[in-house]
Amino acid sequence: MSGTGNGASTNGDSGEFKTFMGAGFGTMMVRLAAGPKTTPPVASSRAYLRSGLPAVYHFNRLSAYAVIANALALPVVSLLVMPAALAAMVAMPFGLEFLPLQLMGVGLAAVARIAATIAALPGARTAIASPPLPAMMAMTAGLLFLCLWRGWTRLLGLVAILAGIGLAGLHSEPDILVERRGATVAVRAEDGRLAFPLQRKARFTVEKWLLHEGDSATFKEALERPGWSCAPTACRAVVKGRRLVFLPSDLAAGAASALCGDAEIVIAAVPLRGACRGARLRIDRFDLWRKGAHAIYLDGDRWRVVSARDEQGQRPWVVHPVPRASIRRATSLKSLNIYGSSRPAFPAPAPDPARKFWFHRPDWPLRAPPSRPCGAFA
Repeated sequence: MSGTGNGASTNGDSGEFKTFMGAGFGTMMVRLAAGPKTTPPVASSRAYLRSGLPAVYHFNRLSAYAVIANALALPVVSLLVMPAALAAMVAMPFGLEFLPLQLMGVGLAAVARIAATIAALPGARTAIASPPLPAMMAMTAGLLFLCLWRGWTRLLGLVAILAGIGLAGLHSEPDILVERRGATVAVRAEDGRLAFPLQRKARFTVEKWLLHEGDSATFKEALERPGWSCAPTACRAVVKGRRLVFLPSDLAAGAASALCGDAEIVIAAVPLRGACRGARLRIDRFDLWRKGAHAIYLDGDRWRVVSARDEQGQRPWVVHPVPRASIRRATSLKSLNIYGSSRPAFPAPAPDPARKFWFHRPDWPLRAPPSRPCGAFA
């Protein structure tokens, strides 16, 4: 889901795939950027210009001095590290690799010092907000056209890049973000930044949300922002004139009704069941269990709710939770297909009076009865 992270991963579920695709696309752009007659600094500059956009989209980071770091480190790698590595490989069968490996270590230490020095410069790393997918596609198409086409017509790629920049400016960010387990909720304050309740939970998700927004604030700094009024049992906020109540997970059962008050939006990390019926929008533990992280867009008297499950769609690899009531209502476990596919369930094994298992599916025993130690099935 856009803007929700894994958590938001939106619930972080596609972080490893995005990292892989970003690295692969960045490598492709680097290879396309380096021409056959370019010096290392020029090739590094051209590669940086073409691989910077995927790095911003996938990692929300832009290294301002990457060209300088590469220009200083590449000669060390080319003249010392790689020749020493090759010499060590040739000398290994004869047991003479000690000296080449020592030279290689000296070169790697020099590269590490260069990287640490450049990273310590002010403004070396800048957090940049992720552009929306349509803008990213338009700018990427323009960069590819500039890179692959010949002649003055390649400048037409600038039109696509400018169009992508325009689309990025039209993108709207969510006003409320809900973590996939209800551990925390973020609201957009009047200054446009995300504000969080005063509780030290879901640190990873909070940091990912901030990075996605291009916000370089730390976890502690984000928690100190105004926008929430928290008590031991509930946190309250006002977002675009809408009263919001957040009920944490340590709330006692049955206490939600007295805390909702006149709130229009109620977000709870516990099951609400019949509580807070007067709220116009309710998101409780069951909603988060079914649909994962949520993003809420407010527009006057209307709002739009987008969940991580909505963004994932109906794909074979998406696991949809099954309510317990559906399992209880099934006439038998043999007729229940919890995976939602068209394939029939496996036939149940023949009953054995000497062995009593609990089955999640008829042919898959999960564990022995509680009266027996784990693994004692006989």
